[in-house]
Amino acid sequence: MLLEILETFNYEPQLAIAPIVGAAIIGGVIQVGSMIYSSVQNRKAQNDANDAAEIERQAQTDRDNEIKALERSRQQVIDRSDEIRALADSVVNPYQNLGVAMQGVNLKMAETDEALANTLNALNRAGVGAGAATQLARQAAASKAQVSAVIENQELKNQQLYLSGEAQKRQQQLSLEQQAIQEEIGVYGRQEVRDVQQLNRLAGLSQNAAQRASDYQVAGQSIQASNTAAMLNNIGSLANIATSFIGTGGGSGGNNLAYDSGAAGSDTGYNPYSYSSGFTDPSSLGSNSTLLGSSDLRLKKNISKIGKSESGLNIYEFNYIDKEGTYQGVMSNEVPKEAVLVDIDGYDLVDYSKLDVDFKRIK
Repeated sequence: MLLEILETFNYEPQLAIAPIVGAAIIGGVIQVGSMIYSSVQNRKAQNDANDAAEIERQAQTDRDNEIKALERSRQQVIDRSDEIRALADSVVNPYQNLGVAMQGVNLKMAETDEALANTLNALNRAGVGAGAATQLARQAAASKAQVSAVIENQELKNQQLYLSGEAQKRQQQLSLEQQAIQEEIGVYGRQEVRDVQQLNRLAGLSQNAAQRASDYQVAGQSIQASNTAAMLNNIGSLANIATSFIGTGGGSGGNNLAYDSGAAGSDTGYNPYSYSSGFTDPSSLGSNSTLLGSSDLRLKKNISKIGKSESGLNIYEFNYIDKEGTYQGVMSNEVPKEAVLVDIDGYDLVDYSKLDVDFKRIK
């Protein structure tokens, strides 16, 4: 099909517009294909992002389950305070049941009584009077008083030991109470540490989830923005193609593709600075027809009049700015308006098929 179009362009100048139309159609197809490809790629990127998010959510769920299993399998927080307090009930005063040591006292009393009895017998045999008996009674009373003093001293010592034992008992009970209180404080601290660790973990999980959600949202917005920008860009390109297509089909006044060609095997009057469609330069197709030429004064230099056509149009030779070669043609401001087109950059083009002047490269 493309060869047929080229043949038409080479041999039938009146149909030479066909290659431009075909190029516009091909460009449109390529653009639409690019849009479809971009849409598919963006959709794939979105699906990949969704898959990655799902994998991350599953991994997060697995980690949460592992943490919960670890928490369930942890040993309980130990609290021995009640057991420590129970020990206080077993603390006793070792001196609370002390008795008086009566064996020595009874022995001394027996010895004293026996001595008094012997003394009394001796006095009776000697025939001593009442004074001696009185003296003996006094000795017996003194001896009894000594025994009573011994018993009282022992009872006092026992009382002192009892009080000392009570103090020791109370001290041990206080010590156990303090240990119980310290155990309760330790239990509270261990529980507090666990609670803080769990709160920190939950807070970290929440922050991570929020951050990931934000990342996914930003990624989605970025993809959406990219899709929108690509779509707008593609629509703009299609609009340019449609505008160029309409210009080539309208014959006058519209935007056109800046194309012109010269003799076979030579360069043409194609102006790359007014050719803005993005297609390949049609002159590279090898055509030797003379359809369109860039005839805007702003694009030319070294202009010299060399003759007139049969219809009275001035014929010039000139050079294009920033382009090699010398060309022959007309000036767009001197030809009928129906032969003048305007490209998308605002430069004049001349449809030489409507003139009796050939546009060609002469040097």
